[in-house]
Formats: sequence, structure tokens, C-alpha cells
Amino acid sequence: MKIVRNFSFLTLSQTGERFFNFLLVVILARYLGVEEYGIYALTVSFVGMFGNLFDGGLNFLLTREIASSRKNEAVFFTQVLLLKIIIGAIVFIALIAAAFVMQYNTKVFFTIVLFAVAALIVSFSNTFRALFIGHERMEFEGGLAVLYRFLGFIGIFFLLKAGISFPVLILPHVAAALIVLSLSYYLQTKIFPLVKSKGYLNIKKMEIFKQAAPFAVWAIMGEIYFNIDSVILSKLADIKTLANYNAANRLVFASLLLANGLTLAIYPHFAKMWSGNKAHVYTTFNLIFKLLFFISLPLSFVVSFFAEDIIVFVFGSKFYESGSILRILVWAMIPLYLYHLTGRTLEAIGEQKFVAKTIFFCVVGNILFNIIFIPFYGAKGAAITSVTTSALLLSIHLVFINKKVGMFQIGDIVHKIVVPFACFVLTLIITTNFLNWMISAALGFLVYFFILYTLKGIKWDEIEILLGHERKIYE
Repeated sequence: MKIVRNFSFLTLSQTGERFFNFLLVVILARYLGVEEYGIYALTVSFVGMFGNLFDGGLNFLLTREIASSRKNEAVFFTQVLLLKIIIGAIVFIALIAAAFVMQYNTKVFFTIVLFAVAALIVSFSNTFRALFIGHERMEFEGGLAVLYRFLGFIGIFFLLKAGISFPVLILPHVAAALIVLSLSYYLQTKIFPLVKSKGYLNIKKMEIFKQAAPFAVWAIMGEIYFNIDSVILSKLADIKTLANYNAANRLVFASLLLANGLTLAIYPHFAKMWSGNKAHVYTTFNLIFKLLFFISLPLSFVVSFFAEDIIVFVFGSKFYESGSILRILVWAMIPLYLYHLTGRTLEAIGEQKFVAKTIFFCVVGNILFNIIFIPFYGAKGAAITSVTTSALLLSIHLVFINKKVGMFQIGDIVHKIVVPFACFVLTLIITTNFLNWMISAALGFLVYFFILYTLKGIKWDEIEILLGHERKIYE
């Protein structure tokens, strides 16, 4: 099994990617101030809602096909690429039209246009990179992702030093996207050459599009779900409120690194194993579910406990108001950690239609609740909505997975975490009165993981599942 190997590559690469992305956000916030940073936050959220429309679900389908067949089908890949060109052009025009309809000022509008160009180019590089993921060669995917963030960061940093602002400040993203697209194409042709097979010679674009549609709906609804709150805030509140909310939001999503890396690593493995070894999928699912919950619960609590201290440390005192937003929003971390696992598991076993339906349902709820709560509670209303709808989405997934894969072992998880978590909370409460918040948090985690290890919350033979050694782990 390549789960640990792929997870290691993805974790390292995503650590680098998130580091440069997060560092960029911090520098922009400190250099530009709350309101100018709000332009960047709005741009990323607005374009982000259309990001997966550029893909149309085709990259996920391509990855699954390669993971299942272990072949780079030339006809299939060519048809996918042609569909991407058609879809990309339509979506780009629609995105620009939507920005125009929203009546943003000139600076915001052209900032959105340039960032949309970068997103379109990245979507084409992602098609080539889908081949790498399908072959479980995450080092190529990870390296290119880090390179894109690094080049964008370096370019924007020097432009900031030169006193350049938006929309020109987005140009490094466009340049970085072009470089990564060129490298993706080069690696694909040299390492993963395309081959023709009789089974794919007569496949039609419409057939591919129909297969990809459920992936597209899931991905698109996911992007809308995670970005619509910022767009609604931009119209129902002011740019300062949006900036404060986005600062808290960035911290929460920066923490999703582990969940994203681990679940992306297991996606092609589950797709390959589901037809022949469902018991193994069930066992691995339970193990990863437990790991993600054991990490996300204390992490959510400590961020909520020290919310203002963390915000000021990262973004500066100008963003102090974000602390009260972060204290609420961080509790979405637990369902989001686990949603990464449930969503990708369901996709891998062919249930992408169900995933698409559930995310659509939650997007509608997210929009309605935001429209209701934001006028009364501002950014806190958006935070409450995010926590509520993410918990609802996870609950729906778990009910379905219980029927499809098997009952996940929640009793074992709760039993093993109660005592370590109680000691963790007690440590924070006692030490926060006389220790620096960072030292107090570090001490709390040491206590938590030591007790968890002592009580055998995670056993070595469970870890061996990720290392590829099959054993019976549940008595």
C-alpha cells in the first residue's frame, strides 16, 4: 500500500503550499491593512466559487479511471482536454459577467478578472497533474503545487515592496500558473506517455461529461459552500467586516492540511480496493476517522480558547476583532476534517451522485442562513452558519456510509478520548493564568498525547494498516 508514502509526500508538499499561501495572506494583511486586504479576500472567494467549474469534474474522473485501469488512455485524455477548453471558456465568460452584475468598483473588478485568468490556467495544469495522482505519484503533484505558491508569493512580495497594489498585484499568480502548466505538460509527456487502447477508441465527449457531472456538482457546490459567506458579506456588510471574517476563515482552513493530505492519499487506494476488498476499505476508513477526530477535537478547543491571542500574533492588532469570529468558526474544523474523509471515500466507491446531492442541499441551507443571520449578527452570523451546515453535511454522510460501507466505530473513539481530552482542557485552564499562551497550549498537547498513548488510543497494529501490513485489528 502506498498510503503512507503518498501521505508523506502530500503532507510535505501541502505544508509548503499552505506555508507560502498563509505567509502571503499575513504579509498582505500587514502591508495593506484591513480594507485593502478585504479586496484580496473578496477576489479569492469570488473566483473560488467558479474554480471547480473550470474543471467540470473531469479531473476527478480522470484520476479514478487511471487508478482503476493503470493506463494513460490517449483518447480518453484528449477528449477530457477538449471538454476542458470548451467548459473553461464558458465559465470564464460567466465569471466576468457575474462580477459585472455584482457592480464591484473598477479596482475590485479587474483584480477578479486577473485572478480568474490565473485560475483558468491552473485548471489546465491540474488536468495533467490528475495523471500523477491516478498513478499515486504524489511527489509530482505536490512539487508543482508548492512551486505555484512559491512563485506567486515571491512575485507579490517584490511588488508590495515596490509599492504596487491591486489589480497589478495579481500578475505574479498569472505568471506562476503559466510556468506550472508548462512543467506539468513536460512531466506528463516524459514520464507518463499516453497510450491507445481499443476499449476507449469510440468513447464520446458527452459520455465523459455525463460521468464527470456528479464530480463537478460536488466540487462546484463545495467551492460555493466554502466561499459564498464571504461574497454575501461583501454585499450585506462592509469590506472591513469581510476582511476580519476572512482572517479567521484563513486560520481555520490552514489547519485542514492534515485532513486534505491524508484523504487525498487514500482516494486512489480506496477506488482500487473497493471492488475486491471492501473489508479493508472499512477497516482503513475507521482508522483514519479516529485519527482525524483525535487531532481535530483538541486543536479546535485550543484555537477557540486562545482565539484573540492567535489572531493578534498572526495578523496584528488591527485584526483583533477577528478573535471573536474565530472562537465560533473554529468549531467547524471537526466536521470539516471528517468531511474530507467521508466525501472522498464516497467518491472513491462510486457514490459521487449522493455526495453531489448532499453538498447541494447544504449549499442552499448555507445561503439561506447567511442571508438571515448576517444582517443581525454580521460575521459571527456567517461563522455560526458555517459550523451548523458543516456538522449537518457530515451527519448525512455518516448515515449513508453506515449503510454502504459499515458501521463506523464511534463507541471506541469516544471511550478512548474522554480522559485525555479532559486532562487537556484542565491543563489549559490551570496553566493559562501564569504561562504564555503558546507554552500553555504546547503543554496541553503534550499531556493529551501522552495520556492518549498510555491508554492505547491508537495501537501500533492499527498504524501498520497505513504501512501496508494486513492484520486483524478489531477483536
